[in-house]
Amino acid sequence: MNTSALVLVIFTQLSILGITAYCFYLVLKKPKV
Repeated sequence: MNTSALVLVIFTQLSILGITAYCFYLVLKKPKV
């Protein structure tokens, strides 16, 4: 497997996880949307 491809996969996973965590944080901050 390519190193660049592996880095791209890890970056994509971290991006999705980061966006999900950020949205979850906003929901916890404002329960009543």
